[in-house]
Amino acid sequence: MSNIIQSNSPRKAKVPSSLILPDDLIAEVLSLLDIKFLMQLKCVCKSWNSLISSDPTFAKMHLIKSSPQNPKHLTMFSCKNKDYSFPSQFITISKDFVLNHYQVKNEDCNLVLGSSNGLICMLSQHIYHNVQNFHLRFWNPATRSVSKIVGCFTNTFMDRYDYFRFSFGCDNTTGKYKVVAFSSVEVRVFTLGDKFWRIIQRFPLLSIRSNNVGYNEWKDLNVTVEQFVIISLDLGTETYTQLLPPRGFNEVPHVMPVVSVLMHCLCFCHYSNGMDFVIWQMTKFRAEESWTKFLKFSCQNVRGRVDDHLLPLYLSENGDTLILLSDQGHVHYNRKDDKVEQREISDDIKRIVAKDYIESLVSTC
Repeated sequence: MSNIIQSNSPRKAKVPSSLILPDDLIAEVLSLLDIKFLMQLKCVCKSWNSLISSDPTFAKMHLIKSSPQNPKHLTMFSCKNKDYSFPSQFITISKDFVLNHYQVKNEDCNLVLGSSNGLICMLSQHIYHNVQNFHLRFWNPATRSVSKIVGCFTNTFMDRYDYFRFSFGCDNTTGKYKVVAFSSVEVRVFTLGDKFWRIIQRFPLLSIRSNNVGYNEWKDLNVTVEQFVIISLDLGTETYTQLLPPRGFNEVPHVMPVVSVLMHCLCFCHYSNGMDFVIWQMTKFRAEESWTKFLKFSCQNVRGRVDDHLLPLYLSENGDTLILLSDQGHVHYNRKDDKVEQREISDDIKRIVAKDYIESLVSTC
């Protein structure tokens, strides 16, 4: 007689040979990963490659989710020779300043206009007699993609004040990236993805080009404090707003004042009493009564020419360290110790510009 023994062990569930996840769930998971890892995952399959490389919705999703923890960088672009090649240094902003290097071989562009959401806009500008020739390229260092030449146009000028000056930014209402070219007589706008520049309403006041006005020429202009005004262009509506400088700005400095953005606030910066550098912060945008003196420090121990410009670039999260760009390199100001230190650049550097930068998947076309 045979015994029948029944097993009480549970049956093992069958595991499917392949697990298929919904596309939206895959995109959700991938959007949480950093750029470097995503670049490696492009080779997994065609659908992932397409999602990571060319899906604008996924790029926007990744940018939104990564922005809070994405390390910010200051990108130092330096021009070393006549060919205007731009090696760049990425300075990661953290408790310690970590310097990384990255280089783009793009000899046809000789100026970096700006950076927005990880997309860097570069300009080629060539002058022959009284004719300026321009074109643009867009570069994403994280994805190592560079656009084709776009935005070509020519300008004939009669004097230096007919030169074009450029700016780059993103229209947050539409997500479109725009380049603004402006002179004393004309303003043009180029939108990434378009083929042509559009001419819009010119600036309501005559602007002075800071990069063409030297120390002696600035003194000869005989401007008064009452003539200073800040003009803001809304990239969405493409309309202008005029703002007055702080009331505490009561003398014309020996170097032209500059505006910048620190901690998401508009700043007005100028020299005072010859060697003091003052930064005013507009705590509420477009509210002139909200101008507040943010800090003031002496530049007496900073080596350089009398007409050196200082442009604030970055303030550390604890508010102790301020990084500024000068004509000679970059300047570190320690608010806690009230000390200024100049970091000089090598003698073979001909031009330097610095922009803030975050990594993203934003397309260059």
